[in-house]
Amino acid sequence: MLAIKIASVQEIADSRDQWNSLVLSMELPSVFLTWDWITTWMTYFGKKYKVFILFIHDGEELVGILPLAQRIMRFDNSFFSLNVITICGGLELYPDHLDIIHSKSSDVKLIVEQILKFLVQKLTVWDLIYFPYLAEEGALCSYLQSHDSEGFRISSARIMAPFIVNEDGFNYFFKKFKRKKRYNLKRERKKLFLMPNVRMKTIDDNSDEVDLDKALDELFRLHELRTQKKGILSTFAGRKIRAFHRDIIHRFYENGWLRLHFIEENHHPFAVAYGFVFAGRYSYYQSGMNPEWERLSPGKVLISEIIKNEFDKEISEFDFLGGENRYKTFWTSQTRQLVSFKLYRKNFGGTAGYIYRRFRDLIKKLLKNGSNK
Repeated sequence: MLAIKIASVQEIADSRDQWNSLVLSMELPSVFLTWDWITTWMTYFGKKYKVFILFIHDGEELVGILPLAQRIMRFDNSFFSLNVITICGGLELYPDHLDIIHSKSSDVKLIVEQILKFLVQKLTVWDLIYFPYLAEEGALCSYLQSHDSEGFRISSARIMAPFIVNEDGFNYFFKKFKRKKRYNLKRERKKLFLMPNVRMKTIDDNSDEVDLDKALDELFRLHELRTQKKGILSTFAGRKIRAFHRDIIHRFYENGWLRLHFIEENHHPFAVAYGFVFAGRYSYYQSGMNPEWERLSPGKVLISEIIKNEFDKEISEFDFLGGENRYKTFWTSQTRQLVSFKLYRKNFGGTAGYIYRRFRDLIKKLLKNGSNK
């Protein structure tokens, strides 16, 4: 029989090995659901939330975990506040492929049913549950897409997540491109690395005596240069974001999960990619570039080198994560869907939030249709 409880601080602290083993047993393990990622988020962002980590037991066995957090906030740029429950880190860190953490052998449909019943019946004070960037093939997404609920109204939105499967190494992957594309990539790589004192540098599980804090400073510097050039308001900025990633890179480095790739001139980086390797899959999380080097396509060359390096290490997949950006779809046409769900409770706050969202979406549609005429 399944039993759901809110884990104590000590139970969370003691659960690392069990927690991460459950993540690894999932159909699509996500580094953003690991104990290390969630507890680091709790350290830097948890104080403004009521954090409750749901542990699901079948008898004595821990078979499921859902890390949740709750606070009152203005959601979707509304002019009023809602009491919102979401997955830990979902609003600050933009994690992908989220789901209920569960073992393959468990009755996951029953776990989802019991969790939703728990949220409706036991946690009575909330207006909206936001489940962001769920893996479409995951248990939680599959259930929400196929079941109606009397307790709340559901809306959803989708984005694509491009990825590359490592079928037989980099050369096999590269040969599938058209001849002109292969020629241009080779030419761009050669042109860049023939420049004096230009080289690639990698920080991974084989690196010794690395200055991780300095490397992170370079990542933030180059990311800021790129966003300023493009006029983008980045979510990868701010004191708490920096503090979180300063901590997580040390944890992930110790775990062998960290990947930082640079292209530099005379030891001065001008392009960087920040990613993670977990459960045999590389996740391309963030990047940066000095716009002065843009004409030499260092971002494209860097991605090519990362794919080659990681495929040579026999990772199973290169995951670009969410967003159909041109620099991602250049490399692959394979995509997964990430689905974000909003569950509006049928109370005053939830109904007001649902009506506001529907009205806002209608206005956007009318404005879009008007601009297309």
